[in-house]
Amino acid sequence: MSAEEIAALKEENERLNEQVKQMNMQMIGLRFASNTPDLDDAYDRRKAAVEVESPEIGTRVKIVNQGSKYNSNDFKSSFGEGLDYTDVVEQGAMGVVTQKCQHFKKRGTEVFLVKFDSGKSAVLARKGIEPSFWVGSHVTITNVGCKYAAKDFSSRYPDNTVTDECRVSQRGVIISIQPHYKAKNTTVFLVAIDSKLRCVVMNGKGCTPREIPGLRDYSRRRERKEEERAKKEKEAEEKTTTEEQSPAAEEEPVAGQESEKRAASEEPEDAPSEKKRKVEE
Repeated sequence: MSAEEIAALKEENERLNEQVKQMNMQMIGLRFASNTPDLDDAYDRRKAAVEVESPEIGTRVKIVNQGSKYNSNDFKSSFGEGLDYTDVVEQGAMGVVTQKCQHFKKRGTEVFLVKFDSGKSAVLARKGIEPSFWVGSHVTITNVGCKYAAKDFSSRYPDNTVTDECRVSQRGVIISIQPHYKAKNTTVFLVAIDSKLRCVVMNGKGCTPREIPGLRDYSRRRERKEEERAKKEKEAEEKTTTEEQSPAAEEEPVAGQESEKRAASEEPEDAPSEKKRKVEE
């Protein structure tokens, strides 16, 4: 296959992937508008977002473990002296990852500088933060002042109807998450707001997460099934390991059989049996 043919196949593959992406975006929007979310898909997307090992700079996060905060004075040399640091964080507070680096003592441990909506910054461990949004998450618009002008993004979302019309308390669903084309360390969210799939482009500070109907109970059932499956797999693995470690256990003779075999082996081969003697008589 020539280089031109390989390049053509790659281009076609990219085009098809983009079409699939657009179809998924439309499906998420339509399911939101009809109030029939795909709970299986929502669970998988949320789990994938939460389990990201190292959230990218610009990721909108919330505090899930306020005890996982480091002393800011220990990291000023890494993140900069001129920032407005705080060592007090609240559970559930939201902010943006602006920097990250390796811990100066703990090898392989990454720490994150999170700038909160108040303007203050704190240093946290990975287990202390969790991404606030993912594609498919439901949101409520809380600040229309955090909306970007439609004219600046219409060309960047040619397959979607981008509008400037939205209101506070309006509900929506995130169908795309992209870095801002100009602003550094800034993420923008394309939010579908109605059954016509009209969308607004929002900064993370303008939205708050909203629970997807039915996802909490569904997540509990999925987690329970996954735990049961993992337990069964572990038990099967332990059983297999035990059997492999003691293969001779099944061949061990039953008590009394060994003495019978020994007595039989000591009997002369030419000794006539009782039946044989009766026949000869």
